[in-house]
Amino acid sequence: MPFIAKGKTNWKFLLIVVILVAIVGGILGYYLLSTKLLSECEKIQDEDDKIACYIDVAKCEKIQDEDDKITCRTDIALACGDKRNRDTETFWINDKDYCYIVVAAAKESLSICNNIEDQGTKAYCYGEVAAARENLSICDKIVGEGNKYSCYNKVAAAKEDLSICDKMEEQWRKDGCYSWVALIEENLSICGKIEDRETKDYCYRDVAARKEDSSICDKIKDQAIENACYFSIAQEKEDLSICDKIEEQGAKDACYLWVAQAKKDLSICDKIENQDIKNQCYGRLE
Repeated sequence: MPFIAKGKTNWKFLLIVVILVAIVGGILGYYLLSTKLLSECEKIQDEDDKIACYIDVAKCEKIQDEDDKITCRTDIALACGDKRNRDTETFWINDKDYCYIVVAAAKESLSICNNIEDQGTKAYCYGEVAAARENLSICDKIVGEGNKYSCYNKVAAAKEDLSICDKMEEQWRKDGCYSWVALIEENLSICGKIEDRETKDYCYRDVAARKEDSSICDKIKDQAIENACYFSIAQEKEDLSICDKIEEQGAKDACYLWVAQAKKDLSICDKIENQDIKNQCYGRLE
């Protein structure tokens, strides 16, 4: 799991507010029984027709339960056709390769990963398949220590198996692995196993965001990370009282601005101290 380097300005919290990971395609599972080649869909120029092709590849119509069928259609369309569904970890991957990854993970197929030319992206795909299969040996096929250990982290998280982390010799890799498992299990006690203070703070932040529990932010020592923790939960819950917990005024004002816009409540702008941000708030809502 990549960790964002700590900045030095009052606004660094904006750089570390992360909308965590959207897990795509889990419901698809074994439903993706394709009788078409994915490459056929990629040749289609019209976006609506392309999405329809992806849905057809997924064979969602074979699903009997209507709710699951709708979910299948929605997920495959979003995964392969809507950039808004992309999380921060995958923005660097082009749309075609990202779609290969989604379908490869859903079908637990390494052969689909082999359609990807970029080696780093292919390694990422292998990691997703390894996690889906909960098979650590797949990680050993990956070239490059960083990519390989990232794969180990994913399998450890998928299996919720801390022993995989414990076997890592370098403490920073072990800490990163603990973070992965803590997030998946939403388990604060695993964050407590992390030795590096900043990594531990990020772990608390990520679990807090996943659980939407602002009380967890209180465990964070670094003020910028703590601010970001409160901000992300206030953003998700549109809760003004969580903004009030932020100590740094610039971060607090930005939080008020966000909640004011989300709730379309002009009165919240009055709480902002920075005049430029307050004017921006009024301007957006008036």
